[in-house]
Amino acid sequence: RPGVDAGSLARFAATSLVSVTVDRTAQGVASVCLDEERIGVLALQHLLSTGLRHVSTCRYNAAPFAVIRERAFVEAARAAGIAVAVGWGSAEAQALNWGEDPTVPRVMPLESLRPSAMLEWLRALPKPCGIFTCTDGWARPVARCTRAAGVRVPEDIALVGADNDALECE
Repeated sequence: RPGVDAGSLARFAATSLVSVTVDRTAQGVASVCLDEERIGVLALQHLLSTGLRHVSTCRYNAAPFAVIRERAFVEAARAAGIAVAVGWGSAEAQALNWGEDPTVPRVMPLESLRPSAMLEWLRALPKPCGIFTCTDGWARPVARCTRAAGVRVPEDIALVGADNDALECE
């Protein structure tokens, strides 16, 4: 699991150990992980297959998997000549300067959010727009906010999550 420290791993040094979903290769532990970049590219391909030409992203923290997914999505969109609106996320995303449209609010750190900030962001996005939320769990609150913002799904905003979380998807 992610919270296992180096001392705990050292106790297992004499055994065969494989980490699943947490990359511990730097610690000498064989690891089986998701291809986070591919997930971002596949999300973009899906949105483009519906005919969308405006996209954005949403993430609620700077977890490494989410940053990698988001970066791959945005880079692939730009390489395809697709307009990328400023995404919802962390201060780290803001530093990447992905937003070119001054009418769209900049990416905001969570601690400074007003309750209506996401509604304003959703309303300001170009329509129709596809949003990659990096996880299924992050798509649900965005879907709730679209309703409160008076934005239609999927006509105005198409949402794509990732991970096939059965509880969230149903």
